Amino acid sequence: MWKQEDARPRVGAILHVLCDALRHLARLIAPAMPETSAKIASMVNADPGALAEPAPPWRMSYSEGHLVNAPEPLFPRVEIPKP
Repeated sequence: MWKQEDARPRVGAILHVLCDALRHLARLIAPAMPETSAKIASMVNADPGALAEPAPPWRMSYSEGHLVNAPEPLFPRVEIPKP
């Protein structure tokens, strides 16, 4: 879908909302899971220090052309030994 020129604004809007939702999630889990919150904020390229401030309204967090960082696992993989 993103390869179609006429669909790019919609794809951009979807990705913008997704990044904003992840930023809000990072803000909400910060008191209980500060390291995970910082990882999420880092991946969406949000300032971890700004997570303690009141959140701006939806879709007003990022400007057009905002770049995100490479994804990384939030939790270590648990390997269960086979019997």
